[in-house]
Amino acid sequence: MANAIISSPNASDVFLGSAVVYTEKAKHKVLNVPKKTLKSYGAVSSNTAAILAKNARKLYNADYALATTGFAGPTGDKIGLCFIGLSTKDNCLVYRINMNGTRNDIRKAATQAAYKILINFMKGNNHGKKRL
Repeated sequence: MANAIISSPNASDVFLGSAVVYTEKAKHKVLNVPKKTLKSYGAVSSNTAAILAKNARKLYNADYALATTGFAGPTGDKIGLCFIGLSTKDNCLVYRINMNGTRNDIRKAATQAAYKILINFMKGNNHGKKRL
């Protein structure tokens, strides 16, 4: 997701940083997802997506943070399942989406969906330029 933003000129005006926390260990160690949450709900869950987004926003002292967690495959029975968390100062929203395609198709679709969620949220609330 970060690559999609930083490929644009002047990205540093609004983009503070990102964290790639791929494993459960990284989710716990870097973005403080409780081990109990990971054990009870799993790394791919609405609970985990919400905590990832909230803690990323706090880590960077950002106005908004996006987090995705999902199954891109190529193996498994839940391929295409993704949760997207959007954290704001006042709220945290989580969206469940299901996608089809190859591993790369799913990763691209999750990134596009996350940014559509953020853009639609910002348009609806007329917040102007914020830090992500």
